[in-house]
Amino acid sequence: KAVVGQNAFAHEAGIHQHGVLANALTYEIMRPEDVGFESTQLVLGKHSGRHLLRHRLDQLGYRLDDAQFERAFAEVKRLADRKKELHDGDLEAVVSGVLHGVAAGQWELLGVSTASGSGGLATAAVTLRSRDGREIQDAACGPSPLEAVFRSIERITGTAARVREYQVGGAGGESEVRIEVQHRERTYSGSAQASDVLVGSARAFVEVVNRIAASSGRARAAGSEVRT
Repeated sequence: KAVVGQNAFAHEAGIHQHGVLANALTYEIMRPEDVGFESTQLVLGKHSGRHLLRHRLDQLGYRLDDAQFERAFAEVKRLADRKKELHDGDLEAVVSGVLHGVAAGQWELLGVSTASGSGGLATAAVTLRSRDGREIQDAACGPSPLEAVFRSIERITGTAARVREYQVGGAGGESEVRIEVQHRERTYSGSAQASDVLVGSARAFVEVVNRIAASSGRARAAGSEVRT
């Protein structure tokens, strides 16, 4: 096992996470702070169990009853099958669906087209369909077709997000795109598969925008309850 590097104090297996939450010495012979790490990293992924999810939700201030928690856990496991790691923004979207019925489907990608040339400027046109059935098209420019696609989606949805990580993999003619973005103080992740990498990138970015919308919907619902 790793003794240096970012994975030296990372735990994803549910039984390990349960042990570390109960007593860090169960699986760590030294404190991460003693060798330059801020803290132990408990990765919320497909191998994580209920103990970590409950712990993370408590940290975020959510109090779910047993039935709500089980629905959230089932959705988290479904998402974790498609993503390497889930972030707080993803959990907020899941809980929004459980508590307030806010679905992560505010926008649907209908089409994307791009053009680039030798002048160092690319353009993209994107068509999205909103939850109420409206089809909206917009275009944007950027230094690359990928950035132009992201800017077009931002213009349509009114959501500005900074891409922190972008990965492309896949096999058999299908590209799998994974992106991680920061919106305000939260991190959100998304992934999608497509034969065209730009289409996959657009789908992944729209998924992230939907998670941001779901998180914002939860915040608005909570604000309404407070005002009431």
